[in-house]
Amino acid sequence: MATLTRVDERIARRGKTLANQLYVLMKTARVYDASNSAFLSPLDAVMGALKDPEMNPEVSLRAQGGYLFLDESRLKPDIEGLQSALWLAEEMKRRGIGGIHFTEAVSAETIIRFVYLFAQFDSQSADPYEDFVAKMRGAGIVGMEIERPHEVAQVEEDQRDLKQVAKETYARAIAAADDVVNNAKLGKAA
Repeated sequence: MATLTRVDERIARRGKTLANQLYVLMKTARVYDASNSAFLSPLDAVMGALKDPEMNPEVSLRAQGGYLFLDESRLKPDIEGLQSALWLAEEMKRRGIGGIHFTEAVSAETIIRFVYLFAQFDSQSADPYEDFVAKMRGAGIVGMEIERPHEVAQVEEDQRDLKQVAKETYARAIAAADDVVNNAKLGKAA
């Protein structure tokens, strides 16, 4: 198994923090206003991840093929972060958003506007992406850009291949377990 470099670890940590705290912000925005401490704490964490002086000040969070990516690095959420990553990827997809790009000019006020727009957006239109872009412009959101989802045909094909490999591996494991049980019944050593 390959070891992660210190930079890779920082990117992974940054991506997990960004995804988890955006999830918390978006869920919190449905209940609390932006001055509530339940909202301010994850907002500070998001801004900390975005403004890390040792990292690139511009970063993109993308959803593709059911996965989240920070720039080109696929995020591999731990068990605690899995729900937030899946929810965020699905909600971005519902709004026709393939990625969120944070520029160096992003501010806490921009994040607040974006999060409340995201939480309140009705994605039932014919082109939710275009509608979301128009709402962003109307809200004066600067320092953030969104992009349409990328084609994921290859990713979906890879997922099908992985599912087939998993099925075959599972079938072999069952067959091996069955052999062990049968050998035990016959008194043979495994």
